[in-house]
Amino acid sequence: MPQSWSLRSGLESREAAEERTKAGFESRGPPLLQLRLEAASLHICTSVERAQRRRRLAANARERRRMLGLNVAFDRLRSVIPQLRSQKKLSKSETLQMAQIYISRVLELCSHGQGGSTKPYGGD
Repeated sequence: MPQSWSLRSGLESREAAEERTKAGFESRGPPLLQLRLEAASLHICTSVERAQRRRRLAANARERRRMLGLNVAFDRLRSVIPQLRSQKKLSKSETLQMAQIYISRVLELCSHGQGGSTKPYGGD
């Protein structure tokens, strides 16, 4: 039995192809207009996918730059926080905790030299 040709012929069952042939569709192939429409829809789909991929790659690059800047800032903060040499590199959370403790101690030291105010910048 002749089977009708389709771009999706690999996905169609033999019964579906036979029914289309019995219904009067030509078995030589789909009309040229149908081929053009399918090709156009494939082109549109791929150009949309390409645009989405381009946007995703740009967003990924921005995120990498942002994270690099954040990591550089954490490294700079680690470099000014006193710590023992034998300690491993502080995590981001540990770095923030140590910075908070360090700032509190510095403010405490400054307040003893300025008459007892513990508020930063002499605030009330």
